[in-house]
Order: sequence, then C-alpha cells, then structure tokens
Amino acid sequence: MKAREPRRNVLADARMRSDGVWSDVRIRNASSRGMMVETADPPERGAYIEIRRGALTVIGRVAWSRGRRFGFRSQDKIDVDALMAHASQNPKAAARQDESHERRKDPSRLGETLKGEARSRQIASALQYVVFGVAAIIAAIIAATMVGEVLSRPFQSISNALGH
Repeated sequence: MKAREPRRNVLADARMRSDGVWSDVRIRNASSRGMMVETADPPERGAYIEIRRGALTVIGRVAWSRGRRFGFRSQDKIDVDALMAHASQNPKAAARQDESHERRKDPSRLGETLKGEARSRQIASALQYVVFGVAAIIAAIIAATMVGEVLSRPFQSISNALGH
C-alpha cells in the first residue's frame, strides 16, 4: 500500500462551486493531490467541485464527507506553496484579489447559462412531441386510406348487385 502524502495545515477562506452554486469554504489542510475543506453544506461523495482562493483554482472530486468537512482529490497537482502564500495574505488583500474574478462581478452568468440549457431542453421536448404527433397523424391517414380501399371493394360489389 502506498504511503499517504503528508498534509500541510492551512487555514484559508476560499470559494467553492458545486452543482453550479458558489459558497464560502475554509481550507483546513492540503497536499499536492487534495485538500480537506470545511463548509456549512458539504457536497456529497463523488461530486465535482471547484475551489478558488485568489488566483489559485483547484478542480477535484469529493472522496469523503463527514459533518461539515470533506476531502477531495484534485484533477491536477496543487501548488501547496502558492496556496500557503495566499493563506498568509491578510484577508482584505485576498478579498480584493477575489473580487477581480468574473464570478464575483457577475454570479448570475452561470444562472443564465443554466436557464438557457433548461430552455433548450424545453424546446427540444416540444419539438419531439410535435414530430411524434405529426407522425401519428400521417400513420392514421395512411391506415384510414388503406381501410377505405379494402372496404370500398365489397361495398362497390353490393352496390352494383343492387343496381345503383
């Protein structure tokens, strides 16, 4: 069994995006491949998340979750030294740096994207119903025509026999 990589204690506030929603988190420790994070509403095991602290962005998948804490494995190597440098910044400087990110300026952009995707799904669903409806009408017309032709022959014979 491979030895666990040592963790470095960190105490840094950050932002987390999970399921398209941003929330505040606190990074408790980190290694080059993961972090332990604390938040009021931790994501479930297996969820993909994004953590941002200043200019540092880390994307990963939640490996475990207990209480208010969870651990995740990062997609790429984490620059722990850069994270430690950001953690040691004073909170006001870190907040100013965080405000420079687009997500802070316009958090509704993600919501607009999700609304657009939902609208596209609604349109696709409506078009699907229209296509199936038209196909059903065409099938009914073809069936009615065929039944009419089949029944018209005996009725024509009866009509000719009666002399009409």
